[in-house]
Amino acid sequence: MLGLSLVLAACVAVTQASSGYPVARDTSGTCSGVHARVSPPAGAIVVDNSANPHPGSHATVQAGVDALNTTTADPQQLFIFPGTYTEQVYIPRLTSNLTVQGYTCNTKSYQHNKVTITYNLALINTTSDDLTATLRQWNPNTKIYNLNIVNSFGHIPQNGQNLAVSAEADGQAYYACQLIGYQDTLLAETGRQLYAKSLIVGAVDFIFGQKALAWLESIDIRTIASGSITASGRDSDSNPSWYVISRSNVSAINNTIPAGISYLGRPWRDYARVVFQETYLGNNIAAAGWSQWSTSTPNTDHVTFAEYKNYGPGSVSQEGPRANFSQQLTAPISIRSILGEMFQDECLKPEATCTLHILLARSIGSPTPQSTTRKTAAASKPTTASPATSPTSPSNISVQNTSVYGVDVQQDCLNGGPTGCPSNGVLIENVSFRNVVGTAGANASDYYILCG
Repeated sequence: MLGLSLVLAACVAVTQASSGYPVARDTSGTCSGVHARVSPPAGAIVVDNSANPHPGSHATVQAGVDALNTTTADPQQLFIFPGTYTEQVYIPRLTSNLTVQGYTCNTKSYQHNKVTITYNLALINTTSDDLTATLRQWNPNTKIYNLNIVNSFGHIPQNGQNLAVSAEADGQAYYACQLIGYQDTLLAETGRQLYAKSLIVGAVDFIFGQKALAWLESIDIRTIASGSITASGRDSDSNPSWYVISRSNVSAINNTIPAGISYLGRPWRDYARVVFQETYLGNNIAAAGWSQWSTSTPNTDHVTFAEYKNYGPGSVSQEGPRANFSQQLTAPISIRSILGEMFQDECLKPEATCTLHILLARSIGSPTPQSTTRKTAAASKPTTASPATSPTSPSNISVQNTSVYGVDVQQDCLNGGPTGCPSNGVLIENVSFRNVVGTAGANASDYYILCG
């Protein structure tokens, strides 16, 4: 298939996995150190398809999911040993929080991941975008760590939507993952969603959705052909949806990709709302920056397409004027303003179990999940319209010069956590952390607590 060949060829720069799928791999041959995760936590459901599997484990990821308790309210964990798992995985709505962990030599980097879940399915084979996804994740309050999730279908001219992940519930978080596809790689559909320190690869509308409050932080976004990165389906002024890409890196997958053939976004619906801020933009980004949906259906009358202090050869500072239905902000969007202000009230109730994430994030608010509406492809061309009003950024509450905490990113925190555990939803400044997954180093500055 031509489309699959394009995906594989374009992703060679990420490095070729031994399985044949285009995922970045650790080649050190060792797996040790404080940031390695090589054994399942106590009580976890275990998946292992190796020749010498872990005792009591399941051979497929779906079998592991099916072994989860559907009635317990206690948090559950799923641990996956190294391997390539060729299957489609559906995580249904449970009554508990869920954590899914992949075996890895370094929890802080997607390049060290050892688990790949891959499938090959497009809309031409089924009836909805969601049903094409390699991972269909419908459980609220779920955290995914260190998985490579691939849809290897590639490209066809019509009905070629092929999702790696369909995120269809509130309270989802993805850390150090690789999401790889061609068209519609990531469906961030509804509710609060966080993506951090991950790789997202695609060509056409490959970060999209309708009602999600999605925050993408420190993401490597790689384009493999012409198209638009985002496609917001926000359909009305009352729709709360945002897609914010913050402090990330947008580039072509390799130097064979022509310059100026990708756009930051196009409006799937007329009230599309997307922001790129403090992000490196490579020369793959077209000078106009943003595109209309199509010549016949521009969808630009009410869009919020905004940037703040982006840099690099694809930024407005180096390319000149953007499409005039876009805008340059005077202040960044804050994660708190997108994910809400009621986080402590949600997470610190009696008998509530929360998880700390020392990872550039706050999480609040709980929109009602909505079903996905099928989307079809259309041509992408820039056009013009009038700018919208810049959003504001609320001030932060700070905790400064705090002593060292030994807190792991996955440590459960019951009713506020162990003694010395900082309050959820508070900006942390000048704090030294030990054994923390997700921070940039031993000293964390400007990091947030997220309860997932």
